[in-house]
Amino acid sequence: MAAGRKTGGRQKGSRNRAMLTIERAAAVTAAMVRGGLVDVFSGDAHALLMLVYKDQTQEMPLRIDAAKAAIRYEKPALSSVTMDALVRGDPRKLTDEELAGHIGAGRPRIDPAPEDTDGPDDVV
Repeated sequence: MAAGRKTGGRQKGSRNRAMLTIERAAAVTAAMVRGGLVDVFSGDAHALLMLVYKDQTQEMPLRIDAAKAAIRYEKPALSSVTMDALVRGDPRKLTDEELAGHIGAGRPRIDPAPEDTDGPDDVV
């Protein structure tokens, strides 16, 4: 920088080429909508994103951006859950390692297994 001021390149606050292209495209599209040359999209935001990322005539970066935004609605993120397990069976038949595993996992809930009956003679 010469004498504390900018002397070359794009001036501060001026639009770059990409922004100028976007503004021109937006102006053309707005004029077409106002003039009735284009049907206004009547779907919701997710439908519009799907339309964009499935349209093979669009540029790939635009399609990828649309897919990134739409994926949250199509494949919700997994969330963590707390498991509260119920152990069925006779706790007296568990090994020491199994018991330690249940105790170390939090508050174990152990239900005794129902007694097996072989026939009507076993009914009390």
